[in-house]
Amino acid sequence: MGANLEELEKAGLSELPPIAESFTAASTALSGISTGPMFTSGGPFASNSPADEMSSLMSALVSATRKSGAVMDDVADALVTTARDFARTDDEVRAAFLAAGGTL
Repeated sequence: MGANLEELEKAGLSELPPIAESFTAASTALSGISTGPMFTSGGPFASNSPADEMSSLMSALVSATRKSGAVMDDVADALVTTARDFARTDDEVRAAFLAAGGTL
């Protein structure tokens, strides 16, 4: 059981944070994308109002991407907390966890 807890801790400390950072960076990059002149007033598609639809879609995409990064951070924190809390509750599990490289 300790090795599994150590893997949970490792995932929370070093594997998920870079993924969360990628989502956050992607949301920042996406928020800077313009729908461009094709969809703005006077553009060839402006009379069909896709500018509003495109803007709404981009906002939803940015929001979902940003939220995914925040959720990934929360999952990482939960994995670390769960592994450490469980290791604290049982002497045998604690010994195995610490032997596998986990930290309390």
